[in-house]
Amino acid sequence: VIVLSFRAKCQDNNQSHITYLFDPNTLFASGRNVLFFAALDRRPGYHYYIFLNDDTFLEYNEFTPANMTKISPFRAVENWLLDYEPAVGVLDYKAFFGASSLLKVRRDLCGINEPSLVLPTVMFDGLFNAFHYKAVEHVLPYPTQYERGCIIASNRDTIIAVEVKFGGQALLFSPVTAGNPKHRDYDRTVNNFWEIVREFIARIKEEAPPTLRNHVIFEMLLGDPRRYLNNESRSFCANVTRHQPIIPYKHLLDDV
Repeated sequence: VIVLSFRAKCQDNNQSHITYLFDPNTLFASGRNVLFFAALDRRPGYHYYIFLNDDTFLEYNEFTPANMTKISPFRAVENWLLDYEPAVGVLDYKAFFGASSLLKVRRDLCGINEPSLVLPTVMFDGLFNAFHYKAVEHVLPYPTQYERGCIIASNRDTIIAVEVKFGGQALLFSPVTAGNPKHRDYDRTVNNFWEIVREFIARIKEEAPPTLRNHVIFEMLLGDPRRYLNNESRSFCANVTRHQPIIPYKHLLDDV
């Protein structure tokens, strides 16, 4: 575990598996980048890089099979990540595009009525994100140039990068809900939010292979990013299978 604090240095509690870092000049994106690069520097590397807020908790919910509750929610999530190997793994979230919302989108957009414990997703909050080692360096680090004027923008860049590069491989584990009850005061200003989002999309487009830069995904994202990411992406309709190859742009190249 690597813990980053920004207001005060954490007191060492002599637990050998925890490393404490301190950087008073960090916010969400810059702070996670400090953690990201610190984790990458470790050898041997990890199979998943899992980012959590300090107040993140996990709990079982109405989708949880009874036999799963014999182990802790954290252990259940670890088992799921290794069993399915999503490019990015996220959890149910009651306040922001959780399992119930995804089931509705799959029904309305895709005509899929079957419930599932593992759902493809596009939109996800940053309070619990697990990045596969084959995907993480294609998605992170977070952009930091706007975080002091629009702190929530950087996570939208991550969402779009995942959708463009690994669409259908961002998976949500329905049986476990992540929560963050503290919701401390911070600047929630969203000045020029959608202009910033379109700037991110344009940059991600330019980073794509030349043969894909005219792909319809960029036209749809730039045209109405909110609608595309919330309920229009065909990634919501993806067939979920275990251990899909994690290859950037594979789903787009299959369309060409």
